Amino acid sequence: MGLKDSIRKDVTNIFLNENDFAERIVYFFRSGGSESVSAIVERSPSAIYDPAGNVVLPVFQLTISNSCQSGITTETIDTGGDEVEVIAQLGSPIPRRCTVVAIQERDFEGAITISVV
Repeated sequence: MGLKDSIRKDVTNIFLNENDFAERIVYFFRSGGSESVSAIVERSPSAIYDPAGNVVLPVFQLTISNSCQSGITTETIDTGGDEVEVIAQLGSPIPRRCTVVAIQERDFEGAITISVV
């Protein structure tokens, strides 16, 4: 196993492990269908800018696996069209549905970080 394979395994087995850092979200594709995946949820993310230069305050920043197995890759994300369902407040059973507005980071070795509002 090479370094790339080892990093990919670490992303899935350590960082996106729901017993450690991650929690379950549902990703909804604009084109139809959905995937339940593990994600690291940041509930107090920094502001970002839209293509026109306006400040957008994302509600969450999510780090998910960049994986054909989950069906979510940088190529399949439709910013402005795809949505996610995430628990807004830890301990609350009520999920919140948000729109994916930007891909913040693309780690082709294992993870994608997206901003949602």
